[in-house]
Amino acid sequence: METSQKLADILNAPPEHLRAAIRIFCTKNKEARNTIAEYLSMLREQKPDRPTELEFCKKCEKPFFEADNRDGACWFHDGQCLVDDDASVWNDWEEEHFGFKDDPCNQEENPDGFLWTCCNRRAAEQGCKNHKHEPLLCSDTLQQPPTPKAQLSDASVKRAREEHDELKVCERCNRGFTDASNSNNACNYHTSPIRLNSTAMIWRHPNMPWPEDTPHYRRIFPEGFVYDCCGRDGTPPACRVGPHKAREDKRVKESKQ
Repeated sequence: METSQKLADILNAPPEHLRAAIRIFCTKNKEARNTIAEYLSMLREQKPDRPTELEFCKKCEKPFFEADNRDGACWFHDGQCLVDDDASVWNDWEEEHFGFKDDPCNQEENPDGFLWTCCNRRAAEQGCKNHKHEPLLCSDTLQQPPTPKAQLSDASVKRAREEHDELKVCERCNRGFTDASNSNNACNYHTSPIRLNSTAMIWRHPNMPWPEDTPHYRRIFPEGFVYDCCGRDGTPPACRVGPHKAREDKRVKESKQ
């Protein structure tokens, strides 16, 4: 079936079918769950005289109302976000155990391990371009030929690294940080390891796979795992807040070499 026909079928599906599909999709996809939740939050908070339909910006990937759109509303990057293999957050990373580095979940959880080709900024840093939002149209969602990935030159990676302080890895939350970014509430962590919760509701859905304790499942099915220190599942936030605590063996000086 052509992509355009698939999209038409989705747009014309009965509401109850869409609700069931969204429930399954959001259970398996954290990014989709967060995006839809952000949409609904904006709809609840909108003023009565605002239009009810939200637009989605294809540049910054954020929802917006056209009535609020203006010059300077959208901050975005126009390059590609690529893995920086020399970043200290990957020092302990083994792909055969933790999966590929170049993964959307890793961009969210380990932003210091990625660089934008357009400006050499880290993944989580504010966009380097500033314009109006540009609505995503249905035609934009149709399949396009894959764009070949650009390669970061050694010089660009080194230059970006030189702009950052000494990176360290926190032994509590396993995230990268610098002394300048550390504070009394910078670290959100648990005091016990995470483990599989085979009785969690998420595993009871007929379309879910058999529960297994793997790094991949921990990332995409966080509700199926639990922390004994607080009884919470694997979704953020964690139960403790405090300053980052550096792992002494994981300090890497990212300066001129």
